[in-house]
Amino acid sequence: MIQQLSGPMKVGFEATGGHEWVLWTELSAAGIVAVQLSPAQIKAFALSRGTRAKTDRIDAELIARFMAFRPEAGRELPDENLRILRTLTTRRAQLVD
Repeated sequence: MIQQLSGPMKVGFEATGGHEWVLWTELSAAGIVAVQLSPAQIKAFALSRGTRAKTDRIDAELIARFMAFRPEAGRELPDENLRILRTLTTRRAQLVD
């Protein structure tokens, strides 16, 4: 569905403890620029705007406004080797615990 939109697009989303990786890789594979944003930055941006409510709709609007305000913010998807290494080190840490 998102691929049917015209023009260049950039998708931003908050880090969610690893749950965002599937979304990130799918968007990247579809040729859509996607960046992971720090939840702390989004929260600070929300507070600076006086927004205290927290719903998915409000979060989506905040992320869109944040990206318009700070288009350089966020980090792009790491290459595949780094993703594999991160997955392995996370799994190792889980096993050690």
